[in-house]
Amino acid sequence: MVERLWGRAGRTPAAVPSVITNLTPAQRRRAESRHAVVQACDTFITNAGLGRHSGAAVFAALYNAGAIPIDQATRETLPTVHANSIKNWRAALHRDGMVALAGRYGRHRIGTGTIDKDPDLRDFVVGLLAAKPHVDAAQIMRGLRARFDDGRALPSYRAAQRWVAKWKRENADVFQAVTDPDAFRSRRGVAFGSASDNIVALNELWELDSTPADVMLSDGRRHAIVGVIDVWSRRAMVLVTPTSRAVAITTLLRRAMAAWGVPVAIKTDNGSDYVSFHMKRALADLAVDHRLCPPYSPDRKPHIERFLGTLSHQFLELLPGYVGHSVNDRKAIENRRSFAQRAGADAADLVAVGMSAADLQTALDEWCDTVYGRAVHSGIDMSPFERAAGWRGELRRIADERALDVLLAEAPGKGHRTVTKKGLRLDGATFIAGELGAYIGRQVHVRYDPTDMGSIYVFDCETGAFIVCAECPERTGIDRRAAAMRAKAMQKAYIGEEKKKLRAKSRKVTPEKIAEEMLAQGRRAAGVVVAMPQQADAHETPALAEAAAAMAEPRAPAAHDPEMLAQGQRIIERMQAGRPAKTDDDLWRRYQALAASGDATPEDAAWMRSFEGTHVYRARQMIAGAFAKKEAV
Repeated sequence: MVERLWGRAGRTPAAVPSVITNLTPAQRRRAESRHAVVQACDTFITNAGLGRHSGAAVFAALYNAGAIPIDQATRETLPTVHANSIKNWRAALHRDGMVALAGRYGRHRIGTGTIDKDPDLRDFVVGLLAAKPHVDAAQIMRGLRARFDDGRALPSYRAAQRWVAKWKRENADVFQAVTDPDAFRSRRGVAFGSASDNIVALNELWELDSTPADVMLSDGRRHAIVGVIDVWSRRAMVLVTPTSRAVAITTLLRRAMAAWGVPVAIKTDNGSDYVSFHMKRALADLAVDHRLCPPYSPDRKPHIERFLGTLSHQFLELLPGYVGHSVNDRKAIENRRSFAQRAGADAADLVAVGMSAADLQTALDEWCDTVYGRAVHSGIDMSPFERAAGWRGELRRIADERALDVLLAEAPGKGHRTVTKKGLRLDGATFIAGELGAYIGRQVHVRYDPTDMGSIYVFDCETGAFIVCAECPERTGIDRRAAAMRAKAMQKAYIGEEKKKLRAKSRKVTPEKIAEEMLAQGRRAAGVVVAMPQQADAHETPALAEAAAAMAEPRAPAAHDPEMLAQGQRIIERMQAGRPAKTDDDLWRRYQALAASGDATPEDAAWMRSFEGTHVYRARQMIAGAFAKKEAV
């Protein structure tokens, strides 16, 4: 099959034109062998009816397996070939003739031009640089020798070094865009337009972001800084927090809204703290639109990115405890300290005492207000303070800041809690209120009162309606008994109302007719399918026979308890005489009155002893004891 596809062998080395006679013997052998392989491949592709690309791959596989018939000299010079090499040889042959196939080895090896003249080498080196930006020339050379072992010309180590350095200089933008997209967007990305062109009002859009603070605080930790900026005015505010969490972000929003008003929209990235359920609910309750940047695109919120950069480089660097913006910065700071120590400086003077988180917050607040806020901003040609003060348009403000506190202070776990018969359990404390009696066993939505640890606000999960402000008796000192009585009354009223609704629905359903309707439907269904008569044999056992005999005997009337009959007779007589039976309450009141008088007659004393053996007396005693114990508590 291969022989048939091969057809007539390509031109042999003897047929090579004399133009290559000026080459060295080694170069001539390479040129003749490569020419023979190209011709053999073209013949194979034509006879096989394959495409040039796929055909070269098949030919190379057959050639390397020894299945392609070719002269021995070519086989010895080129034991294996690669499809890309054949493609390159063919192109060189058509472009520069046979001499281009000779290659240049040893002392004829050239420098950077070797990579540029071979597209395979160039593509390999560029691809390796893009995937592994930090590879050096030695690694590149090892990769070239491993990938291209077909005898082609390879650059020297120094030539590869020069080529890589030159390529990085000429393609700095592309290389940085691939290896460090954030730095490219920041330093080289096109910024002809303005991200604030469409923002025409104060508080129309706020941008938020978080960054680690490059300052070591007195507790030995680096905190995070959460920042917010109003795009139109450029005024900004920050919050120092141990970590960037949803609660910290809403706390910053609370401060900004109290000072600036309510924004129309905010823009953030897709970080878990910014897309948390708590954030979504708080913004929805405040009717603030939440716009999310596409993933990996910090350039979509450039104003907060620039502000945090300005804060880091123009202020944080001056603070005690500054540790640098990067690993290299921190290493340089440590080296300076080490050198100063060796020069005899006191170690205590070299390590600045870090600020506390509260001190850092105070310093940042003052910087935002008096330095950044009062300096002329290049984007608006005035200071953020002047820009905001000059606004005369609409401004949304919240009249009651306590309401803002409640909306932004949601309980953990999406704020949902189940009301138990003991109350609402939250943060190790139990909160109670009379209105919760109607919600026992149901879920409610809970929000903190940030200014009062003894109170929580409770809302209906379904409607969002406010239910009650529940309190913790141990923290607020409310009367637990009064709250319990009110809760019991509320629960009774709620249960009673629900029972009325159920009875009304029950009357509409007429359950007493359900059984009859089921039987009727069964009869109708049974009438549709008629069972064929089946032959059956009587099944009898001695026990069945005895049971049948017993059923055949006439049954005597059931015996009645004489005492029960006598009691029933007395009840009938009282009813006939028009004397109502005494209720349990009457009997208990009579017993209490006789016990309190202290001069009961023998007949009364006998009655009291008999009453003390009844269930009514025992139940009343248990109730009285429970109330006495509750009073003691």
